[in-house]
Order: sequence, then structure tokens, then C-alpha cells
Amino acid sequence: MYRTIETSFWTDPEMQALCSNARLLCLYLVTNPHGHVGGIYYLPDTLITAETGLQPRALDTLWDRVSDAGFARRDKKTAVVWVRNMMRYQGRGEKNERCVAKHLETLHKSFLINEFLAYYPSVARFVSDRVSDRVYDPCPTRAREEQEQEQEQEQEQEQESSPALRSGEDSSEPFADKGSEPPVLLFPTVGKDCHQWPMPAVLLDELRAAYPGVDVPAECAKARAWCVTNDKKRKTPRGMPAFLNRWMERAQNGGRAVEPRRSAAKPPRPTLDVHAIMVQKAKEKGEVYE
Repeated sequence: MYRTIETSFWTDPEMQALCSNARLLCLYLVTNPHGHVGGIYYLPDTLITAETGLQPRALDTLWDRVSDAGFARRDKKTAVVWVRNMMRYQGRGEKNERCVAKHLETLHKSFLINEFLAYYPSVARFVSDRVSDRVYDPCPTRAREEQEQEQEQEQEQEQESSPALRSGEDSSEPFADKGSEPPVLLFPTVGKDCHQWPMPAVLLDELRAAYPGVDVPAECAKARAWCVTNDKKRKTPRGMPAFLNRWMERAQNGGRAVEPRRSAAKPPRPTLDVHAIMVQKAKEKGEVYE
């Protein structure tokens, strides 16, 4: 058994923002021998700590970071984990969809099954009634709201990817990224519409132009780390551009500006007087040099 890992795993901004142990956990969730092509499977904490060497007391914190990054989720009660996009990379087609639907019957009752089927509706069509009976909802109202939000986000993404719909849309979001360029960074946010805000490249260019003395990419990385570690103070997606603008302004006024490099003035090179050198050597030898 083998798994496909893209080389961009190590250069992805989401991965680079995680600590080394969190990245180890992400890699383990994809490559461990207990996994499944669907990305949703049974994995108790005891196996994770035994096979990775991670400390049990640090595992909850690492799971929070991995979940905040949108990479994977865990149902601690039933020990079911779900690597969100694993099925997209490891298994496609109807054969794999049927295989995953059958695999869901072997899992413990977990709310992640509902979320998985909402994320992969192509698998839901092959799911039997037995799987539906095994699903529980720890918080029906909240889970239903989150499912509706995810469906709305998928519809918006489909509209953005459709040229016919995109040509007539009028986005009210500031710096809405309507192109195909990937986001510079993903910031965790608050609000019912979405929990992550993709920073578009156009905003990065605007900030660079407005604050030429600031290392804007480095400050953006610091701002993202602040959002990750201060979950109760996160901003809404609409408020993120203004938040980053204030951050750059403080960086510039607070002494974190990048000083332009000044090349040291080089002393002038001495000119070489060949005639004077020959005259001097001739005098030392008692000769006359003309």
C-alpha cells in the first residue's frame, strides 16, 4: 500500500505556518498503515503517539492546529479522523466511491460521517441505510448550520469558477479574488459564512506599494500566526484587509521597517604610474632611465 504526496506539501503556506510536530501529524495522517483511501477512518490516540513519538499531552493542541488549518478533523469520542482532501488525491472514480461508501459501514457512530458525505456527495449516493443509522449528531442545530454554510460556500466556489456567471457578478467583498491565482495565505476568521479568508495577491501588491519600507510577506506571516493563536480575537473576512493595513502601519511606525541596503563607498583605486616605478628602480641600481 502506498500514498501519493505532492512535493508542494512542504511549500504550502498552511503547512509552513504549522510547527514541525503538527506537520509530522499531518504527514502521518496520510501515510499511516491504518488509513483509508477515503481519508476517514478509525485511529485512536494511542496509535498516533506510539508510532510518531508525539507526547500524549501535546496531541490535543496539535489536533487543534491541524483542524484550524483545515487539513483534518477528529471525533475524539469515537476516535474517528477525517483528512479532508485525502480522497481527492488518493482515490477517484465510481469504484473508489463505492469502496468508501462500504467502508463507512465499519466506522463507529461519528458526526464526521455526516460532514464527509456533505463534502463528497458523490459517495453519498452509494451509502446504505445502515450508515445513516450509525450517524449521530452531537449538536443537531449547529451541525445543520455548518452543513448549510459549507453548501453555500461550494455554490459560491462553483459560481466563481464558471466564466459565464463570473462575468456578471458584482462582489461586495473587498479585494475579492476573482481570478485563478492561488491565495497568498489563508487566515482563520470568525463568522457564519466562512472560517478562513484567502488573502489575494492583489492585496499583497497594494500593501507593498503603500508600505515600501516594510517586509510585507514576513509581516503577513506574523499576522496570520497572531490570528491562529488568538482565536477569540479573530476578524471577519470583510474586516481582514483593514486589519492587515493597520498591522503594516504599526510595523512601519514601530520600527519594524526594512532599512534599504546601502553599499559601502569603495575607496578609489590608486592609479599605477609605470614610468615613476621604472625611474625609481633605475635609481636603486645606479642606472639612468629615460
